[in-house]
Amino acid sequence: MKNLKILIVEDEALSVMFLKMVLKKAGHHVEKVVASGEEAIEYAVAEGPDLILMDISLAGSIDGIEAALTIKNKVDVQIIFMTGYPDRKHMTRAKEADPVKYFIKPIETSDFITAVNAVCQDPDKIEHKL
Repeated sequence: MKNLKILIVEDEALSVMFLKMVLKKAGHHVEKVVASGEEAIEYAVAEGPDLILMDISLAGSIDGIEAALTIKNKVDVQIIFMTGYPDRKHMTRAKEADPVKYFIKPIETSDFITAVNAVCQDPDKIEHKL
């Protein structure tokens, strides 16, 4: 299993703590945590993470979907969206970024780790689901 460089893009401290705990327990390491789309773009372009765990509602002037689209235009990276927005409008926009998965909060831990582990196994052979 590949050891991934994971970037968490989330502006809620409790969500960050939860994600880091779940990932650590599953044997993964988080490289960086940022709270805004702008920071996510800057880090992704400079460091080239393997996986981005992206919330949709973020601090800053752009949302997670816009950040993901910008990042995907510049670097090859897998993205998992996490959001409190279950509506079709957000899902349709998010689909443009070709995410590995789109989770509605609260996230089911086992499904989340399954998606992360799939990226670890072979990022090029992931079946993207939305």
